[in-house]
Amino acid sequence: MAGSDDEWEALFAKAKGVVVTKTEQIIPPKEPYKKAEPWQDVAKDWSTGFDNQPDMKSVRDGELVRTLDVLDRSIASALYRGLQDSNSWSVAKSNRDNPTQHVYRVGFGTGELEAFLESVVKVFQTLVPDLPCRFQASKYSEGDYIEPHDDIGYLEIDGKPHRRKFAAVLYLTEKWSEDRGGIFVDHVDGKELCPVFNSMVLFQVPRLHQVTPVVGARKRYSIFGWFYEPYDEPKTKSNKRKKKKTEGIDKKAKQK
Repeated sequence: MAGSDDEWEALFAKAKGVVVTKTEQIIPPKEPYKKAEPWQDVAKDWSTGFDNQPDMKSVRDGELVRTLDVLDRSIASALYRGLQDSNSWSVAKSNRDNPTQHVYRVGFGTGELEAFLESVVKVFQTLVPDLPCRFQASKYSEGDYIEPHDDIGYLEIDGKPHRRKFAAVLYLTEKWSEDRGGIFVDHVDGKELCPVFNSMVLFQVPRLHQVTPVVGARKRYSIFGWFYEPYDEPKTKSNKRKKKKTEGIDKKAKQK
């Protein structure tokens, strides 16, 4: 992981010209067709917990960790269908407070979907029970993307400054393939990860990465967010990577 400002600037410069070539793609086994239950019924019957527990020790050691089949498959499928049904989306674009170039939709649903997503966030919280977290859903449409960025961000929680410590993304679009874009590109280890259905990516912040533009009409859904640690804000700000004002997007996310 880069440390000095010069190393970060070199990574950013390299990332600007990145070309996605070979992607780490997982092809799930074919399963016999069966009609899916309404996602609302699945949500009511869910007993919380991970099917495959992510390796937080490796994340704390600075590794980017991807866990496949992280939730019960029926739960992940119900989340996907619930997000497809949702009309509660707002466009996230670059602005003065968040200059990283990006376009995608964020939301958290209403009613039964909101309650379902809140139960999922409670499960996420068990990964780092001693730190507060904020999560929300995302929807990428054709052409949506995020340019190289390091996820550094700050938020006031209970009247005290906090900063992002760990990031997590749960991918929820079924049968996604690399030719559809939306690839998670890690500029630290050079990994290019296809957003495989029911997989979770976790890493420590800061870490330089990006999402390539989505190709075609299918939507790319996920639940993403951060765990926050208390932060003593310095009196002087000499760091070249200036503090980004990310309170807006973080405050809109669900807290647990």
